[in-house]
Amino acid sequence: KFSKSTQNVPQLMKTWSTKKGFPLVTVRRNGAQIELHQEPFIVNMDLKNLTLDTRILWQIPLTYITFNSTTNNTASQNTYLLSEQSGSLSIASEVSWIKFNVKMSGYYMVDYGDHWHALIEQLQHNHSVFHPSDRADLINSIFRLASIGKVPLTLVVNLSPYLIHETSTLPVIEALDHFDHIYGLLEKRGFMDLASRVQDFALKLFDNIITKQNWTDDGFLVDRKLRSALLSFACRHQHLICVQNAKQMFDDWIHFPYNESLPTDVMETVFYVGAQTDNDWMKLWSKYILTSSAAEKRKMLNALSASPDIKHLLWLMQAGLDGDLVKMQDLPQVLVAVSENLVGHLHAWNFVKENWESLTKKFQLGSFSLHTIVSGTTSQFSTKAHLFEVQTFFESQKENGSQLRVVKEAVETIKANIQWMDKNLQYVEYLL
Repeated sequence: KFSKSTQNVPQLMKTWSTKKGFPLVTVRRNGAQIELHQEPFIVNMDLKNLTLDTRILWQIPLTYITFNSTTNNTASQNTYLLSEQSGSLSIASEVSWIKFNVKMSGYYMVDYGDHWHALIEQLQHNHSVFHPSDRADLINSIFRLASIGKVPLTLVVNLSPYLIHETSTLPVIEALDHFDHIYGLLEKRGFMDLASRVQDFALKLFDNIITKQNWTDDGFLVDRKLRSALLSFACRHQHLICVQNAKQMFDDWIHFPYNESLPTDVMETVFYVGAQTDNDWMKLWSKYILTSSAAEKRKMLNALSASPDIKHLLWLMQAGLDGDLVKMQDLPQVLVAVSENLVGHLHAWNFVKENWESLTKKFQLGSFSLHTIVSGTTSQFSTKAHLFEVQTFFESQKENGSQLRVVKEAVETIKANIQWMDKNLQYVEYLL
């Protein structure tokens, strides 16, 4: 095992504190030999313009476990220090698989190459062999690696069926977030058929656990977090039973306000479903005006911003800018929520452009609020036209925003989205 006494700890820490980003470790198995290679994890793999600095090295304490399917035995955790570009370690030849970054304890990503098949097979056969944090790590890694073309989307589809049996909070929420991101990219590009396929695929995976959720605040915190995430995902993606339950709760809350209080965990989901019709949107707005609870107001604002009626969305954004009916400090939240709405996402960006001068006066340049506004209203753009538009707009602002760090981050996010589309769109159509 790795021993602190035999290592230069200050030198190890220096490699992490003086370098940007984090490493990608590539694993290749050749019998009992595990070959390891490190490089910077690059989101935008534009190889024509990218020059990797091979001198960028981290000293990475790689934690790992192994499993022998013959004896059904998981070996205790070990650590290997990868301090050079490449390295290797030996394992018993009868080991079925090796898993690095045990319980997501390290700040690095792992690509297992052909060894992904052994890990996926284990998930399908008996996923409980892995700790929930390790399952979440595998889910996050395979989705993110597919997004940059390091692994084929086929592997994501091959891993996903095990999720039918998944009940732990961390891996479920990890998977929901990635499916949500893919759905959002496809939807905002107008690929509604493909977005519907992704939605149906995900809902089938989680249908069993969704229908088992109760609409209360019962249980431990981890169970409540799972319930909130699942029911929110289900209702936003039109799971019939979820929508029916939420609508009934909304109606009861409206008509019998003194008898019906909404559970905290499902409150925003209930508000969301209610806000989908014009009549109920107005009722929810009336509740927003009357309530004194800041937490409830935030949840109501998110739901009000999910309206399919563009008139409501334009009015909300202007109300936030005016700062009377909607507090100015809540405007970033409104803009982000409207941006996530298919009907409103382009209008939110146009609102930012048209009111940029006012926004920079109300919110200090470099502030968290302005960071939220810029990143939130551009995060689902995935075309070169939108990339050019965002770059051109902020370049025209000069000292009034062109050098903001968030602008550079927004540009990188759009490039990553374009890359995802270029590498995976055809495979979504083929695989689903």
